[in-house]
Amino acid sequence: MPELWFGVTAKSAYQGPEDSFLNADEESWAKSLLENYEPIKKEFYDYLAVNGMVPYFHQSIINKKDIWKTLGLKFWNIVVHKHQASFPLTYQWLKQNPEVIAFSYSKLEPFGRILPHSGDTNGVYRVHVGIDIPEGLPRCGFRVNDVKRPWQEKKLLTFIDAYEHEAWNETEKSRIIMLIDVIRPEFRKKQSYICKKVIASLILYKLVAVFPVFNHKPEAIPLWLKKVLMFGILMAVYLAIPARNIVAKLRPIK
Repeated sequence: MPELWFGVTAKSAYQGPEDSFLNADEESWAKSLLENYEPIKKEFYDYLAVNGMVPYFHQSIINKKDIWKTLGLKFWNIVVHKHQASFPLTYQWLKQNPEVIAFSYSKLEPFGRILPHSGDTNGVYRVHVGIDIPEGLPRCGFRVNDVKRPWQEKKLLTFIDAYEHEAWNETEKSRIIMLIDVIRPEFRKKQSYICKKVIASLILYKLVAVFPVFNHKPEAIPLWLKKVLMFGILMAVYLAIPARNIVAKLRPIK
């Protein structure tokens, strides 16, 4: 069993024992997702008919501004309540599969590229499920480490997000997938801790971007200082998230 790894306090890139791509198709959440694929997909297209998606916040890992757009329903175990009226079946599925800690839709516009990057932790499987795939390799595809794969509609691509990966769409049509994070079975007892620590790391990165003391580069912060800052932010996250969830549930759903 690999040790739990977090990019924010790691001394080097993740080099675990897992293959670049994994097979999770027989897990209960995967079977349930594929059984409900068509109605879940319909909710998304019904929403998209009258609403848009938003540009991904991290513009530094894409080749053109706003070329990558997303729609998030759940984020590191934080439910985005404002979309519940539009996605009742999807939220019911999420409730029935609590190991799924993130669910979003990802749209990569024509000639878009998501540059090589690594995720925040090895504690999750990241899963791509094809919805609208314009073409296969070599023009449209995905790489984890040195292995390339195409997306396919209603098929799962499962990998460890901590590995370096990239995506590209060199076609004239948009590529759309579901993007899902699932806590790995061996780490399920640490699910709450994993989610809160990743949220804390994202807050730290945001603070570094706002305050120029370290030239906007997280890697410029000494490791000891990162650990000190992370401890304080993590304690704040443990207090803030329950309060946020209570307030969010009290707001009327539009």
